[in-house]
Amino acid sequence: CRKDVIVAYKTYADKPLMSTKPGRELSPDEEDFHHACGSVFATGWSFPFCAAQLPSARTPDAMVITAASSRTSIAGAFASRFHSGVLFAEVIGLTSQERKGYVASLNVYDEVVTYEELEDRIDSSQAMCIFDVAGSAELMRRLYAHLGASIVDYQKVAFAHLGAQRVESALFSDAAAHSPPGAVISEQQPSSAGATAAAAAEGGGAAAKDFNVWPVLRASVAKHGVHKHTELLQSCWEAFKADIMPKHRVERAHGPAQTLKTFQRVVDSGCE
Repeated sequence: CRKDVIVAYKTYADKPLMSTKPGRELSPDEEDFHHACGSVFATGWSFPFCAAQLPSARTPDAMVITAASSRTSIAGAFASRFHSGVLFAEVIGLTSQERKGYVASLNVYDEVVTYEELEDRIDSSQAMCIFDVAGSAELMRRLYAHLGASIVDYQKVAFAHLGAQRVESALFSDAAAHSPPGAVISEQQPSSAGATAAAAAEGGGAAAKDFNVWPVLRASVAKHGVHKHTELLQSCWEAFKADIMPKHRVERAHGPAQTLKTFQRVVDSGCE
């Protein structure tokens, strides 16, 4: 159901998008890439800036991004590398075994770890900042159990794992229509009662909180000024587009029947 979702997830274009170069329409591939990735790019882009705003005593040694094959996660990892001077931290992508090869081929993460490898390959002695795009209550429990007090910040960003028992989030509320980008609202299983608080209490570390992109963007504007902030965001987007768009495979569905079939395939696969 999309009636309470934020505007970015229920906006449809009925005319060609224009290039940043005056008078030039985007190509079909460029337009598809803009529609697929443009609405979530700023959310991912803000990850390193959000982590950089933490107090010096909580500066992370590494950033863990779950659902590493999702568009928001890829944008976050890319921005962390592109703006390497903002946050000097290793970027670890958590993904499924099936998508590990694809995620590694993007070359945006310093390390790619599968969910099955989490406890064996992620060093619990490092200070960790987590951007949870998966939204799985079980994954959150495992992250807190393994990393515990090493978690200096835990941001609940989205719910990319379709069908998983969700973590609790205020983004799934009557006010969701006015919330910032970052939550994909869908008909999934009910949230686990107290999962967020219980996971933090059991494992220690910073309590998980809903990610809000707007204060991060406002802080960037306040620090850099509007023009510099816009330049930072736009230059990263252009570099992201040049690097990722050639690796972006487009499947075009025409008409309601094909569109429904595509949506159903995504839901059935539980893909990120």
